[in-house]
Formats: sequence, structure tokens, C-alpha cells
Amino acid sequence: MVSVAQVRTVLRKGDWLASLDLKDAYWHVPIHPRFRRFLAFQVGTETFQFTRLPFGLSLAPRVFTKLVRVVASRLAEAGVPTLMYLDDWLLHAPSKEQVANNVRVARGVLEEMGFLLNIPKSSLTPTRKLCWLGIEWDSLSATLSLAPDNARRTLRHVRRAHFSRTFSRHQWESLLGSLNFAAPAMPLGRLKHRRLTREVNLHLSPAHRDLPRQVSPSLHRLLRPWLRPGALRQRVPWVFPPPGITVATDASDVGWGYQSCLGHQRCGGWKEGERLLHINARELMVAKEWLNRHPQFARIGVRFDMDNVAAVQCLQKQGTVRSEILLSLSEQIFAIAAKRDIHLSARYVPGRENDWADALSRFRGTSVEWQLRPLVFESLCLRYGTPEVDLFASPSTALLPLFLTFSSRTEAGGPDAFTEDWNRWGHLYLFPPPATSVLLKAILKLRTFRGRVLLIAPRWPAQPCVTETTRLEFLRGVLSKRFTKETVDKMLRAHRQSSVRQYESCWKRFQDFLRRHPSRVISEDTVLEFLTWLADSTNRAPATVLAHHAALSDPLLLGFNIKVSERPLSLLRMGIRAGTAPHRAQAPSWSLHRVLSYLTFEGVPLEVCHLLQKALFLLALATGYRASQLAALTRHTAFSSVTPNLTSLTISPSPAFLAKNEQADDRIGPLAVPSFLRDGNFHPLCPVHAFVAYVEATRGVSPDHLFYNSRSGNPLFPRSIARLLCRVIENGDPGHAPRAHSVRGVAASLAFLRTHSVERVRDLGGWASTSSFRTRYLFHSLSPTPCVAMGTPPPIPQGPRGRHMGGRGRPKRKGRVI
Repeated sequence: MVSVAQVRTVLRKGDWLASLDLKDAYWHVPIHPRFRRFLAFQVGTETFQFTRLPFGLSLAPRVFTKLVRVVASRLAEAGVPTLMYLDDWLLHAPSKEQVANNVRVARGVLEEMGFLLNIPKSSLTPTRKLCWLGIEWDSLSATLSLAPDNARRTLRHVRRAHFSRTFSRHQWESLLGSLNFAAPAMPLGRLKHRRLTREVNLHLSPAHRDLPRQVSPSLHRLLRPWLRPGALRQRVPWVFPPPGITVATDASDVGWGYQSCLGHQRCGGWKEGERLLHINARELMVAKEWLNRHPQFARIGVRFDMDNVAAVQCLQKQGTVRSEILLSLSEQIFAIAAKRDIHLSARYVPGRENDWADALSRFRGTSVEWQLRPLVFESLCLRYGTPEVDLFASPSTALLPLFLTFSSRTEAGGPDAFTEDWNRWGHLYLFPPPATSVLLKAILKLRTFRGRVLLIAPRWPAQPCVTETTRLEFLRGVLSKRFTKETVDKMLRAHRQSSVRQYESCWKRFQDFLRRHPSRVISEDTVLEFLTWLADSTNRAPATVLAHHAALSDPLLLGFNIKVSERPLSLLRMGIRAGTAPHRAQAPSWSLHRVLSYLTFEGVPLEVCHLLQKALFLLALATGYRASQLAALTRHTAFSSVTPNLTSLTISPSPAFLAKNEQADDRIGPLAVPSFLRDGNFHPLCPVHAFVAYVEATRGVSPDHLFYNSRSGNPLFPRSIARLLCRVIENGDPGHAPRAHSVRGVAASLAFLRTHSVERVRDLGGWASTSSFRTRYLFHSLSPTPCVAMGTPPPIPQGPRGRHMGGRGRPKRKGRVI
């Protein structure tokens, strides 16, 4: 069974969520007739026996969990990630559409296997805020809190204890159980819970659990923090950021010492009273000493590396119930950290690996040194040139006359290499300590360095220094070594923002692949195995797999000099396509007739928001434009003009905007949208009349854009337009998970039903190939809609040979009428 802690590490910010609840979970499991007698009970003179797995049996959770793991593996094979806690299941994915599809697949698998769903308790609609296992998960902010019902129930329990004069040990144990569940969802909740638990154990004996005892003033005082308004509804992050500072600490009978990754060193002796404390307490006092001596650090993560298990557990689990002194020191440490918004963590390090701090705590030097073999260093200098400075060295290990050391200043500066300006030199030699935090810090600092670097580091392709940067940051760091900032900026503007976002998601999946296979070295084989993994494990289309290769080609070539050979890539592409079933576009689940009926707004006083929805959806349907093309429309009469008698609307694309698959010498021409009448008047769904009504209602805004937010007055950009189209569909036909791009498919399919020419619709819609239109946008099951197919488009203008050929060997798109 998964725990809340495991779920926090799996979910990511921005994920869409849905939940499934099984009805009568244990009763899905039949008991073999031979074993039913062991589950028998007697009521009066009658004897009964369970024929299904009963609730309350100690073995039931384990048996049921092993059973549903088979379902989990079946869903995993179908590409549906599932988190299961008995009969409560959580589905998550980066996109709303993917979660909706996962819910559909999961329901099909469950019904096929004979499981019953509890629909009222399930949350089948994808959302970014979901109550699951008594916790409210908010993926927008990546935080969690107690569910409202759970918080109210816990608050009633706390109030009952606080305002009662007597309370039994049994009642206290019940309250502590509730608070123990609530503690991870509260800042320092476990620390407060441990103090309360210790006080209960001191004042109430477990020998008389049901005997009411008077509630002591100290227990009343400890309950007050839980009674504060909103205390049980505070939000905490799912996962805290990785530590920015690592501090190695140690305590001995002689004294104490610490060494940070930033070069901070200090040691000291114990006072008379401190020397008598247990070694566990003295270890915690060193951590407290570092926090007190470095008040400049705030809003950062700090990790203490210790060779004392008890001290590590106190920092990781916020105190302990067994020792008063350790709990008191933990409270003091976390109080200091809370004031400065520092997230504390700890890691156990064996004493033999903690030489720095151990030497400081005993007031003696350290023997921790590292050095590249001089012969190897000389061979590297012959090949790459001799560096000017050794940034991580000591007097006994320096391979260059000029060096920096942790312990003292040298001719190069110091004592901390990270505080120096590395651009003072043109050629650096770096052999940092083999620790991930130091290596990552060095690589981050190298981003601003303009010279040459000879770096000696482990080959860790899956470490954060490689896998945590975005694609844009990676390219900028690589290109900055060779070109000026102005040139790099122009290079990085080569792609559209939509392509940049798509490439970033591909790059992120490649990083996830490296994390799952940490032993891999990035090479051509790695890229081919990644593409194969995408096709097999995630069931992505061949075109999507090739898009991932396009996203990786520039970073791998410029950063690692890796280029996938054409022939292996071609064979892999053919193999993926051969193993993929022919795809046929499926019509959207929402009803166009219902959406159009909603847009008539019968009996509703029309406001600007209604006119915006109507004009936007009808123009999208009449033109087949993408959201980016709709966002690029303007109100200038040169680009949007209506005939005097409102018979048609002519829209010309802005010369500053290039649509997808459009070239400078092959532009989509002006588009004419005819109006249509009903009984001599404008049809309620006439796009021309909707356009005019919206423009008149929003007169006075800047003509640089056509569509504006009805509340803020800001222009609508592609994402906002896509969300608004989805909102119109949801309002007209609730209960679906629509995609804005499906409106383009509907418009193209209706145009095909009128013209019966795939090539013509392809050219009018700006598709790169006929196959793209056929497989993704041509909905054969769609029925004609009279209010859309009112007119007949005129023929495309003909050239001397019957066609105007564009730059890609197909007719130039001179102009069109829909």
C-alpha cells in the first residue's frame, strides 16, 4: 500500500488528478469453501460463515493489496500510472486529456475484471485539486492540506479534549491518532505531536486506559496551537527543494566542529555543563551552533551530514518522544529554522567518511586530500593546453603554481573558490570534491564563465547537474562558450513559442529516462533506446517519437557532439510505424449541435462575455484557424473588413505572423466568410453578425488585436483562446474533456463534407501533408450541420496551367471563401 509520503514524491506540480473508489472492496474476493468454516460466527442458535473476504480481518488488507497489484500491472502495461491504497485509487498525468483517457481505460479494465465502482465517491472528472485519503492535493501550487471534512472532525476532537476537565488515556490515544494523521499536512506538525505524546505518556499510565483523569494545565497549553483558526487547514509543499547548503558536523568528548560546502569551518570546546550531556545531544548542539552563527542564510534548504543515527532521526522526523533533552533541542533548532524559512534535513554519514568535521571536533588537521595523477594531468595539458589556476587544491595537492584552497588565502585569493570571480582567468582547472552538491554548484557557476575549462568529474549523466536544466538553459550555456550574448539570443529565438514548449516537454521526458536508468552514459545508443522506450512503454505515435528526436538533436550535437546516424534512425522509424495499427481520427465526444444551441443565448441578456464566446467559436468554426491564428487577428480595416450590407467578412492574416507550415513565399491569403439569413433576418449563428456585434460592443480598445479579455481588457493570447473554446464546449455540452484543437477538426470535416476534396481542404487549412489531415482531422462519423454549411465556396483561382504552385509543390493559397 502506498503512503502519503510516497505519493508526495510521485506527484508533480501541474499534474491533473482523478480518483476511483471500489464498491464493497473486500467483497470482490470469494473465500474457498474449504476455508469458510474458519470465518464462521454464531448469533443465537444460528451459525453463519463468510463467503467473501470480511472487513476487519487482519489479513484482509494484505490479501486485497496483492490482488489489486495484478490490476495495477495491467494498467501500467496500458500506460496508466496508478497509486493504490486498498480500494482508493489515484490517477495522475501531466494533461487533462491524458487523465480523462486514463480514467476511461481504468474503468474498462475494472469492469472487464469484475470490479464495481462507487461512482458517488469517485472523482472521474480531471482536476488539479482533489481530496484523496483525507488529504487535499493541490497540484497548481504543489501543496497539500487536510481535507475540509477531516479537518473539522479533528478540530471537534481537539476541542472536546481542551474543554473537558477529565479525559481517559483511551480518549487521548484516539486523539493522538487523529493528530498523527494530520501532522504531515501541517508545518512542524510532527514536532508538536511528539511533545503532546510525551506529555500524555508522563501524566497518564497505560495500566488504566479507561479511567478518566484530570487534564493538566500543560496538556491544555499544548492543545492551543491546534485550536488556532486555520491551523488544521495550512498548506505544506509536497516535496521540498533539494538542499542548497550541505554541512558536515561532528561532536566528540573534546569539542565540536563543522565544515560546509561553501567553505565555512569552525570548531570549539564544550562548556562545563555541556560536556556532561549525552553524545546524541551534543551532536544536535553542533547543528544549532551552525544556525546561530550563520544568520545570513534564509529561505534555503540545509542538510546536515552526521555520523550519529539518533541526531539524524531527530532532524528528519522532527524530534523524538523518548528523550526530553533531544526533543527540547529539536524544538529549539526547528524554531530557528522556521523564523528564517529554512528547510532542514539530515543524512547519516559513517564516521570514516566524515573526516573534515571529525578532525575539527578533535582540534587536529585533516588528511582528506584528492589529486589527479601528475602524468595524467600532463597528458591533458599537452592536449588541451595548460590551465592558469587550480581552483580546488591544497599546498600538497596543487598541480599548478596558482591555486585556491579551502583552509587559507593564497596568491589566487580565497579561501573559498566560489566567492572568487572566475572570469579573472582565461583557462581553469577544476577537480572539485566528488560530491554532487559541490559539482552542481561548480557547473552552475561555470555558466557565467567565458573562458576554457578543464573539468575532472565523475561521469554522472543522471545527476542534477545534467538532468535538472531546461533545454533552453542547456543550449544557452553551450552556445555562450562560442558566441556573444546577442548572437545566442537570436539563435534561441529560431523556434516559435509553441515549438519551444513542445521541445521542453520532450527534453523533460529524456531527463526522466536518464533518471530511471542512472547507469547509462549519454551516447547515440542512449538516444535510440530512449526513442524505443517512448514507442513501447508510453505507446506514443511514430510522429511524436520523431518529434522527440528533433527536440534532442540540437542539445546533443552542440553539447555532447552526438548525432544519430540517419540509417539506424530510419530503420527505427520504419519499425515503429510497422508495429503501429492504422489510426483513424475519432470524432470528438461533444455534440456540435448542443454547443451551437447554447451559443444562441435564447432568453439571456447578451453581455460582452457572451458576444466574445459567440464570435470566437463561430469564427473558429468558419475558418478552421488554429488558436495562434485567431490570436493574431487584428481589427485594422486592412485586415478585417465587412461589406456595407454585411453580406460577408474578409479576414487577412497579419504580415507579421506566420502560421504553422506557412512560409514567407507561400502565405495563406485573405479569407471570405459569408453571412447567412433565416426568414429574411440574420441567422442567430451568423459568424459575420457575431463579429460585428462583438466589435461594436468593445469599441475603443486597441485595434492591434481582435479578441480581448472581457474582465481585464487584456488581449487574448493562444492559450487563453484555447481555454475559452474549451469553456464554450463545456458550457454547451457538459461532462466532456474537450480539446480546443477539436474545433479545427470539426471545421475541416464539415468543409470536406461540402467539397469532397481532401486536397482542397488540406490547402485551405494549411496542413503539411494530406496524411496529417486524413489521420487526425477528418472525422468520417460527423454529420453535416445546416447552420455551418450554408454557402458553396467558389473555385480556387487558377493559373496558366490550372494551378498556382507554392514553394512546397502544392497550390499557392491565394484566397478562399468558406
